[in-house]
Amino acid sequence: MSGIKKASKQKPSESLDTVVGPPGLEPAPMNMGVLIMRNILIIVIIMIPFKGFSQSGDICNLNAVKAVNQHINKLSDRMCLEFLMAINTNCTNNVEFQEYSNETIFNILAKNPLILCKTIDKHKSKINNELVFRMVSDPISDQIDLIMIKNEIKKLKYSGKSKQELIKSIDEAIAKLNPENQHRTY
Repeated sequence: MSGIKKASKQKPSESLDTVVGPPGLEPAPMNMGVLIMRNILIIVIIMIPFKGFSQSGDICNLNAVKAVNQHINKLSDRMCLEFLMAINTNCTNNVEFQEYSNETIFNILAKNPLILCKTIDKHKSKINNELVFRMVSDPISDQIDLIMIKNEIKKLKYSGKSKQELIKSIDEAIAKLNPENQHRTY
């Protein structure tokens, strides 16, 4: 028995670097380039669900903020949504984005508060509402006419939850900027 070799379960042409095809066809060896491309494709397919945002929903996206300011008087739901989706906790160290988006949210509140309310309510699962309301409660500029904005929001013939949250956030902002006026009703 010493001259008899055990049969190998693996065919000589079959190894880890071969492509296994349908039964009856001989496997073809893969070259290194094909292996690399296959692995890259697998990684890309696995990572697609984790990308999170498309280009139109990038966090800290200054272009979304600029677009809102350029179209403030004819702001669409889509533009407003892209702006609100850009507001993210990852932007807290981006001072330029923070300041510009804070100015922009008050610009929307002053000129088109209804679209903001509707967008927040309609897309609440896509937006960090808590962060948006916190931004409203903490304006960067003390030149914003918060009382006028609050009154405009109150006048809206809209009953969504965001309307009350925005009024509450503006009340907090008024209290921070004018502590002596926090008990006055406007």
